[in-house]
Amino acid sequence: MLATTLIPLAGEGPEDVACLPSGELITGCADGRILKIHPQTQAWQVLCCTGGRPLGIEVINAQEILICDAVRGLLHLDLRCGRLSVWVDHFGGEPLRFCNNATVAQDGTVYFSQSSQRHSLKAWRRDLVDRIPSGRLFKRTPDGDVILLADRLFFTNGVTLSADQQSLIYAQSGRATLTRLWLNGRRAGSHEPFAPPMAGFPDNLSTDQYGLIWVALASKPDWRLHLIHRLPLLARHWIGRLQQHLPIEPEAIVWVQAYNHRGEMVRQIRFEHPQFKMVTGMRRHGHQLYLSSLTGSHLLSIACDLQP
Repeated sequence: MLATTLIPLAGEGPEDVACLPSGELITGCADGRILKIHPQTQAWQVLCCTGGRPLGIEVINAQEILICDAVRGLLHLDLRCGRLSVWVDHFGGEPLRFCNNATVAQDGTVYFSQSSQRHSLKAWRRDLVDRIPSGRLFKRTPDGDVILLADRLFFTNGVTLSADQQSLIYAQSGRATLTRLWLNGRRAGSHEPFAPPMAGFPDNLSTDQYGLIWVALASKPDWRLHLIHRLPLLARHWIGRLQQHLPIEPEAIVWVQAYNHRGEMVRQIRFEHPQFKMVTGMRRHGHQLYLSSLTGSHLLSIACDLQP
């Protein structure tokens, strides 16, 4: 039996969660606030408000974090003074909408995803129904240059670096796949499958202290989506416009998986919880897993002693 603890929040929709070196948690709420939470006492404080909709959270070090804001782009927060600055909000002369998740290399390079060029966060279901690839993958160099690494992706979501920093793993929720982009060596610049096609929609990714790649699975794909995807584009587009009226909702489960560096699944946690579902982010700190969700007003802590 897993030992779980609900961590209540003063806000809704903590899509991602990150851990400071101290063990304190960082998450963002639907109203734009960034919260810091002590996982044992459950005390919290507001660090800032982005003025948009924060999604992915990435800790650079004890004093700096990155925020992927679906409205404002890639943001940087200096915890020492509370200064919030925009790092990337345009590319190719167009606003960077739906910035989703980021990871930071040891040299300061930031890799981040844009889920869709066509739809906003409010229409994420429509993007999955339309199934028109418009997601992108970027990197921001330490000098501030922004470089497109891949486009025409199917709802690009979580990104994380392998423990040796030689490759980047990214999720395409629209295809239920994980892909490896080699960053160095003779295969640098090539993309290849990281793991077999997944049984659910992969969301945010993270790498733990043992080099394991953790995947948050938001839901099992709805069988109705498979039928819709067989229809002509015009029909899919029409259904997508009505998506808010469709009974397609994420499955009410808690679901995460861990993979080793070879893309082999070494652990799966899946169960039902009366107050928590639709896992969209997760981090490991010590022997605890911290899970977040686009819905609800809690984080969930799970005891875990898994090693590679």
